[in-house]
Amino acid sequence: MKNIKQWLKDRYMYIWFKDIINFFRFIYQTKHIFKNDKDFTDLGFDVNSIGNIVYVQVNCTDEELQAANYSPIDMVLKKVEPHADYLDKRGWSEYLIPQITNFTDENDNMTLSYLVLFVFWPFVFSFKKLLYFIFLVCGLTVIGFLVKWFIEIYM
Repeated sequence: MKNIKQWLKDRYMYIWFKDIINFFRFIYQTKHIFKNDKDFTDLGFDVNSIGNIVYVQVNCTDEELQAANYSPIDMVLKKVEPHADYLDKRGWSEYLIPQITNFTDENDNMTLSYLVLFVFWPFVFSFKKLLYFIFLVCGLTVIGFLVKWFIEIYM
């Protein structure tokens, strides 16, 4: 029985199914549980309307950068560490991809404000694979009905 469970866990469709379940779990947690969590709001997190992206704005100052002798991106990574730890403690670190974007002012000059996105990124689930699966199931269903119809008429 243990070998069968391991075989199922290694299969592509099992991982795909788990990705779908984890996607909806993440959306539920970001919209309902995290929003009511004091640590979530204290860290400055916010969630997009779909619920698949958690984001935070990080502001650096010139004094911080010069005192610590960091590059701006290193300072952002250092400031985002508590946010990443929070999401890691909730078990979402393997599904979240951080993306860092620099804000610009009205003259398109880079500022010291950054937007850090934590985007839910499943292992194997994608919209393209979902459409492929739907077409595969519909195609097999049509073939099944055609075979049944052929057998009923000619047999």
